[in-house]
Amino acid sequence: MLFKKLLRAITSRYFISLLFIIVELVSIFYLQRYLNDYLLVFYIVSYVISVLTLLFIINSKTIPETKLPWMLIILVFQPFGALLYIILGRRLITIKEKKFLAKLNKDKSNLFNVDKSVLDSLKSIDLEAYQKAYALSNDSLNSLCDKTTSKYYRCGEEFFDEFLNELKNAKKYIFMEYFIVEDGYMWSEILNVLKSKVVEGVEVRFLYDDIGCLLTLPVNYFKRLRSYGIKANCFAKFNGRANSSHNNRSHRKITIIDGDIAYTGGINLADEYINKNHRLGYWKDSVIELRGKGVNEILKIFLFDWDLNDGSISNLDDYINKNHEIKSDGFYLPFGTGPRPIYIADIAENTYLNLINQAKDYVYITTPYLIIDSELSNALINASKRGVNVVIITPHIPDKKIVYALTKNSYIPLIKAGIKVYEFTPGFMHAKNFICDDVYAVCGTINFDYRSFIHHYENAIWMYKTSCIKDMKEDFEDTIKECSIQNEKTSYQKAIVRLFVGLLKVFSPFF
Repeated sequence: MLFKKLLRAITSRYFISLLFIIVELVSIFYLQRYLNDYLLVFYIVSYVISVLTLLFIINSKTIPETKLPWMLIILVFQPFGALLYIILGRRLITIKEKKFLAKLNKDKSNLFNVDKSVLDSLKSIDLEAYQKAYALSNDSLNSLCDKTTSKYYRCGEEFFDEFLNELKNAKKYIFMEYFIVEDGYMWSEILNVLKSKVVEGVEVRFLYDDIGCLLTLPVNYFKRLRSYGIKANCFAKFNGRANSSHNNRSHRKITIIDGDIAYTGGINLADEYINKNHRLGYWKDSVIELRGKGVNEILKIFLFDWDLNDGSISNLDDYINKNHEIKSDGFYLPFGTGPRPIYIADIAENTYLNLINQAKDYVYITTPYLIIDSELSNALINASKRGVNVVIITPHIPDKKIVYALTKNSYIPLIKAGIKVYEFTPGFMHAKNFICDDVYAVCGTINFDYRSFIHHYENAIWMYKTSCIKDMKEDFEDTIKECSIQNEKTSYQKAIVRLFVGLLKVFSPFF
């Protein structure tokens, strides 16, 4: 049995592709070493390239934490480090992405049309909120929406039965995009519904991340889904080419049904998310359900990802629901984020910074990982210093021990500044919620770490004075009762751990 698993692993497409990448990099390294030893001119040219690359990094418009590891690599592995940065350090648009974006511009796709009218109405109500929404809308190319309602689910098991019922009620289409899909009770129930809906004539599109499902689905699983009549693709299929795009995964969790209803949040399609599996104790998560105009903005995000991987150009008007007569429940701005240069700004971090820097009463955060740069850390500390009650909940039972060590290493500077840090004692905290002053909230897929802020494709919903903010706050305050507060003593790490974590922190923006 063990031999079969090992054989399957080393003959898989993922292993062979990774092997090709390693061979590419090792070959380049030894070729450079050989040429440096025998050609003085090549050594001088390589040295100049290293210097120019360092200058480029120093002057690049990225956070300082991403510059330091590359500068170390270039200085230590001279001149190979410079070439490594050129290959892996800069996210260049791939040929496929370039063709797709050119096609979008040529066809004048309506995926990026931004409606400013609701922004104008918010401006007359609250200038400060308008400025936050205006910045987010400009960066993400998503529209602020009224005529939208929401429902907050505080755990997977509360969400799942209603979710299944809505899937069963689909009449026109079901669009789904998820980071992790794993065979089990949850996925088998969903798949059975999807197959029956295809038979009824409902259009079903399903997009899953190739690396996210590396250990949970068979290779080319999309082909099996297609055999059921489901239109399926995997996001950013892994291949044997050495480039940085493999690091940019779709961490999004999206379901859209008939343009009427949309779901997003922390929940993937695996049994642990609905507590059918307790490998990490109790799994605490959250989901937001939207109805009304806000669904259209989530639809835009899905169709962009679908078209990017499928090579097609979808017409938004074919799927949008224009009959939204729902009474407005606050303001919603569903938005997508992603790596540069596909996305032009650090959308997620800027959104949180704008909220933290102007917070007046409290900031509540739940996140599975807390690995943040100095700017975000300072914003939280400064908020606490001016009297804002900053409270953060992270997991007590980790899913990744190294990441947990990095998360715990972030506690002490925050605790010293008066920030309250709690760990969710019953198990794993996976909800990605942000609540501020009873006025603002963000719920979606974005963790407080470098992967979400820099590398991944993410999505979330920014909210202003919506009814579910009260529900999110109540859930947070109920959850604290099951948490243990952290202090300098409980956050203490042994010297050898601190040394190891210190090294990891330097390179944490890579991961």
